Amino acid sequence: MAQIIQELTQEMLNSIKDYVKSLVSMADKKEEREELVTLQNRLNRRSDLTKESLLKCQRNQLEILVAVRMGLVSFMTGKLRLATTELIEMFLFVRCRNVNCKSILPVEDCDCKFCSADNGFCSSCMCAVCMKFDCASNTCSWVGCDVCSHWCHAACGVQKNLVRPGPSLKGPPGTSEIQFHCIACNHASEMFGFVKDVFTCCAKDWGFETLLKELDCVRKIFRGSDDFKGKELHTKADGLISKLESKLISPSDACHIILKFFNCKCDWVINFYLRHPLSILCENLFCRCPAHCSLVYFLS
Repeated sequence: MAQIIQELTQEMLNSIKDYVKSLVSMADKKEEREELVTLQNRLNRRSDLTKESLLKCQRNQLEILVAVRMGLVSFMTGKLRLATTELIEMFLFVRCRNVNCKSILPVEDCDCKFCSADNGFCSSCMCAVCMKFDCASNTCSWVGCDVCSHWCHAACGVQKNLVRPGPSLKGPPGTSEIQFHCIACNHASEMFGFVKDVFTCCAKDWGFETLLKELDCVRKIFRGSDDFKGKELHTKADGLISKLESKLISPSDACHIILKFFNCKCDWVINFYLRHPLSILCENLFCRCPAHCSLVYFLS
């Protein structure tokens, strides 16, 4: 087959590549999807496609094989400068197919159910829910486990109920907080601190669209909050989105407001409120520092 590919005219080779590109790029359509899956299943059954035999492939032949098995047209564009050995390792699922990652698999010899499945999953850059890779950074839309460092799209986590309220890890007994429950190791990672860190480090550099997208992500993450802080954050994000979309405030003003919210040093008031929710009322709790918190005691 390598010899046959070698002898094809450039016109015929381009025609084959165009067909494969069309097949992969339109895989969301039923007919094309079925044909692509059929080809992928045939490749998966080929026990003779070892590293030794693949080394004999003609370059175009290898790129087509990798593109079909990975379901990615980028391998046939000619823009990727990958070594033949890297292409072979990607085809054999021993190297991450994300060209911006290319980690050796499994990452750090992880033996969880995802990394040991021998299907090309990369815990460094792939979502454990949708299996799509993402090298996003400085965003609330890409969340990771505190323990095993497996990642997940926030939207996928919300959809699969992996982002949900759980017993507070550091707060008073009996309280809850929004957590990301890792699908790989079942560890719960708190989300309020994660979101706070992202906004504190990155929000000042975001433009209008990015700020709007991140606030919307926060709104979705904390939509199901049972705790006081989580509910306030959801309300704050929702309000800022409305004002930004209505042009009532500028992105810099919205950024200042959300950062002031996160940097409020009223934790002692919050903890007191959580323990005694009917005995204290803090006006504008998250918008003022302790020196300016107006506490109104009332009889229950």
